[in-house]
Amino acid sequence: CFVNAFVHSDPRLPFGGTPTEVRSGSLQISYDAAQGEGWSLKGRIGDLVQDGNRIGALTLDGGGSVRLDGGDLQQVLGRLAFGAEGMQLADAGLQAALGDAIRGESGFDLTPGNALELSGLTVTGADYGLYGDLHADGLRSGITLSGELDAAYEDLSRLSQLAGRKLTGQAAARVTGLYTVLSRGFDAEAEITATDATVDQPQLDRLLAGEASVTASARRDETGIEIRGLTVNARRLTAEAQGLIASDATDLRADLRMASLTDADPAMAGSLTAQAAVTGPAGSRRATLTGEARDLVLGIAELDAALKGATSLNVALQEGGGGFTVETLRLENPQLTANGQGSFAPGAVDAALDVAVPDLGVLRRGLSGAVRARAHVTEADGPRRIEMTGTGQELRLGQRDVDGALTGTTEFRLTAEQRDGILALHDLD
Repeated sequence: CFVNAFVHSDPRLPFGGTPTEVRSGSLQISYDAAQGEGWSLKGRIGDLVQDGNRIGALTLDGGGSVRLDGGDLQQVLGRLAFGAEGMQLADAGLQAALGDAIRGESGFDLTPGNALELSGLTVTGADYGLYGDLHADGLRSGITLSGELDAAYEDLSRLSQLAGRKLTGQAAARVTGLYTVLSRGFDAEAEITATDATVDQPQLDRLLAGEASVTASARRDETGIEIRGLTVNARRLTAEAQGLIASDATDLRADLRMASLTDADPAMAGSLTAQAAVTGPAGSRRATLTGEARDLVLGIAELDAALKGATSLNVALQEGGGGFTVETLRLENPQLTANGQGSFAPGAVDAALDVAVPDLGVLRRGLSGAVRARAHVTEADGPRRIEMTGTGQELRLGQRDVDGALTGTTEFRLTAEQRDGILALHDLD
């Protein structure tokens, strides 16, 4: 049989409740079982308009074979090329990302009611492409997609409008695995490589400079999402994570290594190794962070001096009541010890920090003696109140007219109030 169909003069087609206008179209399908297994298809739709989007032309061109058994359809084989030209999309971000033309082709093997295999799938546009093979099983009972896909985007700046921030660089990805449509379950492996990528965030941009890669292995079923492994490797940053995310519980653990904090911020220096964990159900999660920093520089001269050498860090947070409680905050090295705890929620803060410096001489030349201090910060739908008390032993501040009065034990007390970002000092004793 041979089918010829033509469309002209602005018909309106009822697609999805939104009027679709087509100025012209033609579709030619050729197949005759009496003459053999071969079939061919050729089609073109001209000037399609829907919901503010316009496509100058949609094209189809394919051919293959049909296999029958006793008159029953057994298999359809073929290759189909498709394309869209003259694309004018209402969404400017999508227009920039896709360009004005897309072309593609794929071989296919269809077993009616059972399976569809796409081989040599290729989809290309301006600066991007998608390639691979896909297999769809269970067309009657519930579709499961499996296969391997490679994707490349040569100019990430074209995605800037969609992302809502300036992007640059290149990216490539490979994904293998399977996806079940009805349950939304998946089991997949992914590899993503970026070259000179930037996301308009200075610290992150510096960490991702050059080539950076992300590999992930994960599965989702009725119990939740299992992250078997997630690895980030860049010249300046290495991170690894694994765990389970479920509706009733979370158990995630990660390791982070930065050889030089200068790579994140030129004003900083030193190295950092840390381990993080998040556990518990939503609304009652617990987060912990432990690690060690070496020769930290944060850009504050006195503090930088106190952070020389190895500094250990221990933090524990507990979620609850719409906020988090800091159960443990400990920073320790031979020059400085700090311990904190407290609760933090919008408009409600109650936190305390204890600091001990056994020798003020490490902070600045001319200082000496020891200091212990405690700061207490509270806020209850109003100004933030700060109270600090402490003691010093044999203090010397490098001022002759003061140092003589600070021998022995010196006690001090300070109160202040913060409102609208402005700090007002009330008392200093």
